[in-house]
Amino acid sequence: EIIRGYLGDTSAPERFRDGDVVEAGPVTIGPGVGPTKVGPVVYDQWFSDERGYQRPVELATVRLRNMVEVLTNWEGYVSDPTAIPLRGATYLFDGEGR
Repeated sequence: EIIRGYLGDTSAPERFRDGDVVEAGPVTIGPGVGPTKVGPVVYDQWFSDERGYQRPVELATVRLRNMVEVLTNWEGYVSDPTAIPLRGATYLFDGEGR
């Protein structure tokens, strides 16, 4: 699954819409899957104009976006850091337990 995230999958649907932008520290990807900016360096992926399948690094970028979301909201997800070794997952519930 990790390799598929980096190589792409012609049988899987796209994960990003044309207007989606992912920002993670000095890295900005998008809109869509290109252009990519890392600090002052800007470049286009060779597959940035392709559509209709899960392009290379697209799933890996989804994982990066999820990781950044968790790390930037750490206190909301982890109420007791001493329990981290015991956690297998993070579940969020609203005030009514849903």
